[in-house]
Parts: sequence; C-alpha cells; structure tokens
Amino acid sequence: MDLTAFPGGELVQDGLADLSRGVESIPALLVSIGAHRLRRIGLAVPETVHPSPEHRLYETLAESDPDSAHSRYNALVRRLVSFENAAECAGLQTRRGLPPYEASRPETARRSHSSPRKCPGSLEAGEYRMRT
Repeated sequence: MDLTAFPGGELVQDGLADLSRGVESIPALLVSIGAHRLRRIGLAVPETVHPSPEHRLYETLAESDPDSAHSRYNALVRRLVSFENAAECAGLQTRRGLPPYEASRPETARRSHSSPRKCPGSLEAGEYRMRT
C-alpha cells in the first residue's frame, strides 16, 4: 500500500521501514508515538517500538537545534495526526474487523469504546457507495 498518498505518509512509511530494521530515527520515533492508532487503522506496526518515544523524539530534535525542537516536535506530531485522520477517512480503518462503512454505523459504535469519526464528505450511517 502506498502511504505517500496521505499527508505525512512518507514519514509513516519511512518510520515503519526503520522500525522493522531496528533503526532509531525521527520517523521511527514518530511511528512509535502513534503505534496504537496506526495498528487500529490496519497498519502492520512492529511490536518493537521505542520506549518513551515522545521524550526520545524531543531529545533527538534538541540535539540538532535546541531552539526549534519544540516547534519541530509539534509539527511532526501534527503530521502524524493528519495522516491518521486521513487514513481513517479514506477507509483504511476497520473496527473489530468490520468494513469501514459498517464501523461507522451507530449500532456498531455503541459496542465500541470510541465514537466513529465523522469525516468531511462522508456518508450518513448505513449508506455505502463504492469509492474510486
């Protein structure tokens, strides 16, 4: 699957590759931060994520430029969240193995711990159309 079609997808794709090779990089730390949600979306995130990835990412950014570490950290996390939101809206998410249109139905959402995300341009509950 080409993740680069989504905002921040190149970071996620690079991070997944680095994690699978055991490399600690900025993209790998970012994927470690979002590992739980990325798995829920359906991506195969390796189990060997970095411990305390938030702190480690900030430290890594501060090593190269301490003055901009905070803003770069926030920008990277925003890109990760943008990727996660876009991937869910595009239908990559499957909740409890259901297809994306079923995962958004109200009766399914009641069984879930979180309410379904309402995406811009998405269909009402129970509606389905083929996306091309």
